[in-house]
Amino acid sequence: MDARTHVRVPPTARGVRRETSVVVHWTASEDCADVWRVSRADCLRSVVRCADAETAVAVLDTALSSEDVRLQELPDIFSGEPRRSRAVARLARPGSDSGVESIVRQRLAAAGFAVEQQVAVPGVGRVDLRVDGWLYIELDGFRFHGGRDAFERDRARDLGLALRGGGRLRFSAAQVLNEWQTVLDSIHAVVRQEESRDTLPISPFGRSIGRAGAGSPSKRSRGAAATGGMVRALGATAGSRS
Repeated sequence: MDARTHVRVPPTARGVRRETSVVVHWTASEDCADVWRVSRADCLRSVVRCADAETAVAVLDTALSSEDVRLQELPDIFSGEPRRSRAVARLARPGSDSGVESIVRQRLAAAGFAVEQQVAVPGVGRVDLRVDGWLYIELDGFRFHGGRDAFERDRARDLGLALRGGGRLRFSAAQVLNEWQTVLDSIHAVVRQEESRDTLPISPFGRSIGRAGAGSPSKRSRGAAATGGMVRALGATAGSRS
């Protein structure tokens, strides 16, 4: 991620001092009410030109979510830009609550997961991400999750998700940005565990034995009745053979 300051100046500007921590863009700008800054559209065009695709999409997602720009405006904003910029703009999506959330969305989608954002869960509220329809992921920055109230609120949300039977993981923004492979490996591990629980074992008689849903008492009772019937049938068979 580029931490340098980017400055846009007219092509005819003179006396601009070059600094290693500053990137100067010699580009004409649209008129803007504030002389000291460029228009929102010019800013987005510059970001997409300079930043890597992931960061650029995160910036566009943030602009969309904050309603600084609308999704239908992006084609016009980038119509005169290079092909790469237009392609990056097409990847932007509204709904990200933060740039980190956008980055996770992009990375998980690239890894083959189905990702939903800001999912409304009854009794819990909005959850940052839901992966493959069942695994909920919360992303925490210390600024908004470092206090006691936030700590208690997060524990209550975790409990609410647990009671609904969904998988849940919580990562910090620092983990996402600095330890992504660990984050991704953890998600893969949880998904594999769930898939292994869903695998139907084969009985000695060559038939698959169904697994009752853990959250459904009716399924458990039906499973118990079926097991009892099987025991009685086996007993009757054994009796006839004796």
